[in-house]
Amino acid sequence: MLLIAVSACSTYEPAESERLVVDGWIDADGYPVVMVSSTLQVNTEEISKRDLNQHIKNWARVSINDGEKEEVLIGKRDDRYFPPFIYTTSRMRGEVGKRYTLNVYSDGESVTAQTSIPGTAGLENIRAVKAKGADTLYDIVATLKGLPEDGTYYKVFVKVEGRDSIFMPSLFGNFDNSDINAEGTIKILPSTTQKWSNYDTFFHSGDKVRIKFCSMDGMSYRYWCDYEEILTLARNPLFPVTRQICSNIDGGLGLWAGYGASFYTLTIP
Repeated sequence: MLLIAVSACSTYEPAESERLVVDGWIDADGYPVVMVSSTLQVNTEEISKRDLNQHIKNWARVSINDGEKEEVLIGKRDDRYFPPFIYTTSRMRGEVGKRYTLNVYSDGESVTAQTSIPGTAGLENIRAVKAKGADTLYDIVATLKGLPEDGTYYKVFVKVEGRDSIFMPSLFGNFDNSDINAEGTIKILPSTTQKWSNYDTFFHSGDKVRIKFCSMDGMSYRYWCDYEEILTLARNPLFPVTRQICSNIDGGLGLWAGYGASFYTLTIP
């Protein structure tokens, strides 16, 4: 994922060279999706869509090895994503417990990463709760199937039909066992696709909400926590974000994640 963190500083240290950026994942029983781009130097000038397009790597060689076989992924345009070009295959589905090695080669550079898919997590008693003093605004509350054990990590993605083209990260949707109360209850917020100036923390009557609830490893958890810190603090001049998002991409930046994913649909009354 091509992430640009804007801090309160007015000067920037230029990178020595472009680096490959990978945004990829494989769900349990799902096909892999990988996007490849390169870093973009942050400066005070306006960045055009054409400039961004030049950083999309649509001629890369992307392959995945699951320990038994290697599959070379096929690149294709897909406007649901950004960058709007993905690498995928229908010849490999994610399996719980397997380890997946990703290799990317583009323009003389190569990066690699490894991930595994933990046991699938589940939710129950998913319900819409009317916000206090409102008629059409709702929270979504759910309960885990079984209480989390030490060293377990979870991520929530949401997709509102008609608004979101893909599953997007739910705001504050990262949990480890210490974040979940004794009843195993969590609150699910809308995705971060909305502009901060009009971000709405509630779902609305009539919304058809799809929920992707995932287990993940500790590396992926740290990545998403860093991502949310930049997302929430980068616009605040009093708390500038000065550190880089952690990454498991050897030789580059980004995340290659395995998710034990479960899917649910809830229509807000």
